[in-house]
Order: sequence, then structure tokens, then C-alpha cells
Amino acid sequence: MIYWKPQKKLENIKIAVEINDVLYANFDASTVWMGVDYTLTDFVNLPKHPADKIIFITADRVEINAIEQLLGKSLYWEISENEVLMVMNKNARKRNAIKVLADYFGVTLAETAAFGDDYNDVEMLRECGVGIAVSNAIDECKAIAKYICDTNENDGVAKWLEENVL
Repeated sequence: MIYWKPQKKLENIKIAVEINDVLYANFDASTVWMGVDYTLTDFVNLPKHPADKIIFITADRVEINAIEQLLGKSLYWEISENEVLMVMNKNARKRNAIKVLADYFGVTLAETAAFGDDYNDVEMLRECGVGIAVSNAIDECKAIAKYICDTNENDGVAKWLEENVL
């Protein structure tokens, strides 16, 4: 969990935070995520709960450097969609979630399959036994995937599962 307190250094940047499955943003978030519900905010009266994720809309290296300076040792950031910088707890990684589920079901990571399409999926695709990238994934995902399936818009994951698992 992340305790969010707005910083003066970043007052002109587009920022969103996710708290208890609610997205709060200081900009029109529908311009980035069509159809996603959000609450417009100036961050003054947010719920007094830890944020699950902090999202900055930037690809500017100067802004990213300023954001990095504010992160504690327990946080990390990843870029998604080429401009969405997501800040999360280091333990909140997809690979870690798969490891927890694998342990629960008594299997190793080598016995798991994972699907991905963006930067935040690279570690998971690399460390699971079978990494599958959708064909519209970024090049980094496709380069490390053992398989490439059809696009996510064309039911690629379902098709791959039907052909290889069911």
C-alpha cells in the first residue's frame, strides 16, 4: 500500500491514484482510459486509506526523475502505454501474484503460463514456465515469449487456451 500526499514539485502533472478500487484523477481520465469511471479531484479530500497505485501521465524524463526522487525504497515504477507511469509497492508485481497462486496449488513457476502485452508483463513472461505474448504486445514482450497468440481484441488468450490446454 502507498500513502499518498500530493507534492508541490509535481503540481502541473496529470496524476491519478487508485484507492479501494476507485480512481481519483486531477484531469479528465477518459482521455487516457475510455469508459473508465473516475472522480475528478484536487487531492485535498481523498479518503484516508492507502493508495494501491499512483499513476502519472508522462513520458518526460525530467518529470520521471522528479518522481523517482519522491519514491521510497519500497516503491517502484513502470511505464505502460508509453506514457502511463505507474508507481506501486515492490511486492505488487504480477510475477509475485502468480508465485502466491502457484504455491497455493502446489506447483512451481515453471509449471505456470502467463499472458502479457506491456512493460509490466516482461518479468512475469520471463519467469513463468510458458510466457505467451499477444500479437499486439510491445516488442519486448514478444522477444521473450515462448509463444505469440492472436491479439487481445481477437480473443487470443481464449484461443491459445482452447488449443493448448483444454
